[in-house]
This record gives sequence, structure tokens and C-alpha cells, in this order.
Amino acid sequence: MMSINQIEYINKKFNADLTNRLMGRVFHLTPTNTFYQIQKDGIIHHNQSGKLGLNTSSNASFGRQNGWVCLFDLRDCSIKEIKEALNKYYFLRPEWFIKRTYEFSESNVTYMFLDPTFYNDIIPNSRGILGKFYIPRVECWYPGRLNIELIEEALSVRIFKDATESDRIGYMMSKM
Repeated sequence: MMSINQIEYINKKFNADLTNRLMGRVFHLTPTNTFYQIQKDGIIHHNQSGKLGLNTSSNASFGRQNGWVCLFDLRDCSIKEIKEALNKYYFLRPEWFIKRTYEFSESNVTYMFLDPTFYNDIIPNSRGILGKFYIPRVECWYPGRLNIELIEEALSVRIFKDATESDRIGYMMSKM
């Protein structure tokens, strides 16, 4: 049975604490509102068709194109490797998960941790995949759909920040 935990970071730094919670684990991440639908369905669907929505990098994603569920594998990663991965895809607070207003920004992300019993089922990216988009060292995949019975824990994370003056200017510029 999957345990579900929640944490909030309100107007405070979250990078180090959240990274520590993810290290040593294999996980899938999704907006929290999508997590509720995954719970109802009992399945993490792959997004080969794109019907679940695409961000800027997922259109060319190697895993998505093969009909696999994208995962992140931080079991044996150094801090340096995690930083390099975060420069390619900021999975701590993906930009397209952030709701911005004039007053604040907020993101609600759920990390679903694969039960270690099923680590042998994942497809690693241990070899170079020419001409395809993937995140070296940390991205891996689960073939097909992933039953949530294989998820041992979910961590729902809310990150809320009051807008700075710079944020407000950026928000107003985006509305022009």
C-alpha cells in the first residue's frame, strides 16, 4: 500500500532539503492535480500520444516516443551529477508546473517513488542514444504503463513564494 506524505516550503529555500529527500530513490513526478487522477486510474500512463500534454522537452523525449513512463534514478548519483541533471531539467520545481500571479508563485508537485523490488524492471540510459532527447545519467524508464501498486510512497510538495518586485515586473511584462 502506497504511503502519501506532504511537505510545504513557504517563502523558504527548498533545494537542499528536497534534493536530500529524492537522493537514493527512483521516482516519477507529476503535477499534484494529475496525481489525484493517477490514484483514481491506478496507472501512471505513458504519454506516447501526447494527449496528457507536452512541455518543451517532452515532445522529443526518447522515453515518451517509445511509450515508456519517464522516471528519475538518483540511487547512485553524486551531488555534481544531480546538479548537472537539474541544469537540463529542473525536476525540483519544473517551470511548467508553476502558477504565477502578481502576488505569488506556487507549484504543487508529487513525486512517486518506485518500490525497490521493481528496480530491475526499469530501462536505464546507460548507453548513448544518438539523436534522441533524454537527461543523461538520471533519466530512466518503465516499459509501458506503470501500475501504482508498484509505487511505495508519494511525496506531495507545495512550494509557495511571495512575489518580489522583480517577479511582479516579470509577471506584468508577460501579460503585455
